[in-house]
Formats: sequence, C-alpha cells, structure tokens
Amino acid sequence: MPLPRMLFIGCGGSGMDTVRLVRRRLEQRLDLLGLSPEQFPVAWQFVNIDVPAVESATDMSLIATKGIEYIGLTSPGDKYLHAGGIDESLVGAKDKGEDFAQWRPNQAFAPDITKGAGNIRAFGRAIGAWSLDERARGRISVLSKTQWE
Repeated sequence: MPLPRMLFIGCGGSGMDTVRLVRRRLEQRLDLLGLSPEQFPVAWQFVNIDVPAVESATDMSLIATKGIEYIGLTSPGDKYLHAGGIDESLVGAKDKGEDFAQWRPNQAFAPDITKGAGNIRAFGRAIGAWSLDERARGRISVLSKTQWE
C-alpha cells in the first residue's frame, strides 16, 4: 500500500528543532514495527529553512538527525547593511520595496546574518523576502518530485 506523500517544513530555529524531533519520533515508531532507519519511507520528506549559511541547532542532540534537507537563506560573506546589501536590495525592489518599508528592521543594529537573524524576527522576514525564491523554491520543488515509491 503506497504511503501518502508528506513534506514537513521547519522555519527558523524552533521550526528546525521541531522537524528534527518529528523525524526522530517517526523513526522510533517505525523501529517498534521492526523497520530500520534505512527503511524510512521516501514519501516522507523533511526540510529546514533558516537564515544561517550553515545549519545549527538549539538542542545539540538533534543536530545529527539524518534525512533532513537544510536550506540556508544566506551565503558566506552576505551582509545586511552595506552598499548592495540585503536592506538596499529590498528597499529598491519594485515588487517588494513598498511592503518592505512597513516592517523594515531597525537600522541601528544588524547581526552577522550568515550566523542567523539574532532572534530578531524582522531580520528573518527581510532575509526570507530577499532570498527565499532564489534559494529555496527550486530545492523544495526537487523534493516534491522525489520518487515516492
């Protein structure tokens, strides 16, 4: 009997920890049925989307969870505030600039975005608006077309 396809998506640090925990719990339940981690259903896909260029976790025991695709919204060297940076790009964007002005982060402080949004949701939203299409859409599309048998 084919399993229903499911794509679990975690957003941000808490979302990442939640997706990892769900994956681990499913593995434990399947283990009780006598299935090894290698037999985990391909129909169930997991993805984490977050600001850091490299995956991180608030609970270090969860970071080793296998079978979860990570999509970082920044690359090494990205900056928020500088000439040609994310803030300037969004302010000047024809399709995003007007909306962005309403929830633009405070300019007095900008975290090192390659390590995360510094727990400041406005930065996470801005970085998501800047890079989600470019960095995540194609990879999620690939996951959704995975062979499900």
